[in-house]
Amino acid sequence: MKTTSILLTLKNVQTNNPIDSEVDIKKKTRKRLRQPQIWKKNKKKCLKNLGKSYVTYKGKVIQAKKLKAPCAETCRLQCSEKIDEDMRGTCSKGNSLPDTIKNGVSEHINTYPRKESHYCRSSTSREYLDGDLNLSLMYRQYKECLNTDGDRVVWNNIKKMYMQHTNPYIVFYLDTYLPNSTMKSFDVRHKMRSPAILEMTLTNKFRTRPPISDLKKKDLISLCQSKVIPRVYWDYYENLPASSELNVEVEHDEEE
Repeated sequence: MKTTSILLTLKNVQTNNPIDSEVDIKKKTRKRLRQPQIWKKNKKKCLKNLGKSYVTYKGKVIQAKKLKAPCAETCRLQCSEKIDEDMRGTCSKGNSLPDTIKNGVSEHINTYPRKESHYCRSSTSREYLDGDLNLSLMYRQYKECLNTDGDRVVWNNIKKMYMQHTNPYIVFYLDTYLPNSTMKSFDVRHKMRSPAILEMTLTNKFRTRPPISDLKKKDLISLCQSKVIPRVYWDYYENLPASSELNVEVEHDEEE
């Protein structure tokens, strides 16, 4: 049955070998399980990727990869001076992702709720994501959870955060109490759904400061004189405009 749900298995998220992850799933079925890890072509692929010797489907023996002689001194790039013997053969693949990024992607996928199959629940233990999700939406939400360094922001691990008045859209935070730790940051504009709000301009409701009643100003001045209000705020309250028209008489109930 055709469905728009994205198939997701726990093994496929936690392992880097998709061949082994498919076999480790315990299916509840009487049919013979597919074991792609023992297929000849898959064995050849694994040996080729590991740089070991293997035999092609035409019967040609491919020898294992080994280091060749280093470049001569006449090399234009001067490889012998930049790379010594200890560094040769230890370089990682250029297109490989660090484990931190892989773990961050796995944690992001695990945040989505999963559900069992509705039609073949008895014959499989696979779990499915909601049909409204797609790769573009999941990737966009994943990018929103990254800081400026490309690391995933874990809100529960944030210990301290602050923003600057000159740039209120950048949030600086610390996720550790270790000394000499550097501040990390992320841009909150990626999380805003409606950019039109940023273009909204606010107008002042009053062109001048609205007055208060004389009685209220009198009470405020008395609080200043009794030093209940700190001295740094006295000038503000003394310069407040007041009007006798705003006075409201309060009736007190007399006790019988």
